[in-house]
Amino acid sequence: MKEPSKQTRLFYQSGKLVTLVSPDQRQQIFRTPDTALAEARADGGPALLGTDAQGSVLMVQSEDQAPS
Repeated sequence: MKEPSKQTRLFYQSGKLVTLVSPDQRQQIFRTPDTALAEARADGGPALLGTDAQGSVLMVQSEDQAPS
């Protein structure tokens, strides 16, 4: 029997990361064409993302934690 892959897979749409799948996690990023807005993880609830003018994520806020 084949051993399951232990690789992390990254899925892009229009050159932007939208989904990350690894043996330990699954994460989806919801975005406008230029800005990441929120993320959802299979092991937790949704989180809002705070970004700067260049689109870099500076803050992540979820229901169960203080801003980071």
